[in-house]
Amino acid sequence: MTFRILIWLAVTTAIFFGNAATGIAQDSVAVETTSGKSTTGGIQKTTQPSLKQLLENSRQSTNYVPASVDDVAAFETLLQRTLKAGNDWQQTKDDWTNLHWNVDFIAKDGILVITEAAGHRSGRGMFAFRINSDSKMALQAPHRFYDSLTGIIARKIFHESNIRAVAWNTVHRKKVDIAHDRGHYINAFSRVVVAMGKDMTVAQLHGFSTANKTGAAKTAEVIISDSTKHPGRRVRQATLGLKELRGRKQVLLYPLEVGTLGGTTNSQAASIYATGASGFLHIEMNADFRKQLTRSASLRSAFTEAISD
Repeated sequence: MTFRILIWLAVTTAIFFGNAATGIAQDSVAVETTSGKSTTGGIQKTTQPSLKQLLENSRQSTNYVPASVDDVAAFETLLQRTLKAGNDWQQTKDDWTNLHWNVDFIAKDGILVITEAAGHRSGRGMFAFRINSDSKMALQAPHRFYDSLTGIIARKIFHESNIRAVAWNTVHRKKVDIAHDRGHYINAFSRVVVAMGKDMTVAQLHGFSTANKTGAAKTAEVIISDSTKHPGRRVRQATLGLKELRGRKQVLLYPLEVGTLGGTTNSQAASIYATGASGFLHIEMNADFRKQLTRSASLRSAFTEAISD
């Protein structure tokens, strides 16, 4: 009888402490909630979203509502104020809320991210800025759902480099082609970016298929232009850099070496040139090169250096 009692005591003690240990382990695990906060031991703390998470969340923007001139102007003015405030950007956060935008700061990277607020997602776009960067380059991926991988390439390059800003579309090109919409928020973004300095350049990433191409375009990896028929110094310099990286025949300058995909009706280029600035690159990439860029950090770094001034 004594032996059975001892066994019973040993078993119940193990169960008790086992449950207690499990309870402690469970209490120490932070669990993300739908409110954007987590709980640890019953104490709430704010979770830090990543740029990748914010970009994925922006995919929920399925409805497009054309922007009013006043709304875009308010966005542009507030964006200028926010960037001028720099590390004191939080003083503008309530103003962003009033315009139905969310502002997140990824502290470890010094990145400010502006996204559409839930319930007000209408295809206005997503924008990110590196607060303390002195880079002269910004990126855009205006067709990330249609030109596959361009949005991912832009995100990875932005994350891995010191590039100053980046913009993405949040609705499919079939709903609205923001690269040819002169009233879209991305035009305000473009104007604000080039106003940061006279040497600022916006590089816009696109994708093309070689299936229906002929001549030089059939075998090209990259077709680059500044969206004009008279290429300026900036695009010629970027072309030389890319040719050194990929080969003379793999990178073609519009319209001197190829007669297609010049982006001559691009609205962001028009918005930038209207300010008197000249920094715009329209970069078309074939599918294979886009795949390579998504897979290789070293190639992304070399690509960024090649197009940088």
